[in-house]
Amino acid sequence: EQLVLLGRRLASVLAYLATEGWVHLDVKPRNIVMTSTPRLIDLSVARPVIDARGRTGIGTDAYMSPEQADPERVGEIGPPSDVWGLGATLHEAVTGRQAFPRQPGEPPYPQLRLPAPALPERVPAPLATVILQALAVRPADRPTAPAIDDALEPLADWASRSARRFR
Repeated sequence: EQLVLLGRRLASVLAYLATEGWVHLDVKPRNIVMTSTPRLIDLSVARPVIDARGRTGIGTDAYMSPEQADPERVGEIGPPSDVWGLGATLHEAVTGRQAFPRQPGEPPYPQLRLPAPALPERVPAPLATVILQALAVRPADRPTAPAIDDALEPLADWASRSARRFR
């Protein structure tokens, strides 16, 4: 129930930022405050999209989109980069570990070794689809933040009903 709420709330925030022409560039669990309404914090590296393009390495390694990590792709940085961070965050929320952990002694940016690891079978198919699509290599292949919110909306009702059964 909280995971779906988290996904929808963050998607809503990212949709708003995109509408305003901004990108957060550091969507990750440590930048989320879980209250009755999850909040995305730390706008210290947020930039207008026009200013973000051309800047590599802004963000946190394990949650950075491939285009943020690859100097040859920095012109692709935009709202889909934040969708990647949302996908990486939801992946971690489901599995309890980072999707792209950096191993000792290996070069930075493990997300350049794609694809994302599989999700446990217990994850409802619609949720798994959203998470894995958000972690698509090409920004154009990722869903928009509003599309993620739309995809998670039916799960919100399902999660709420399921949670009531176990109370």
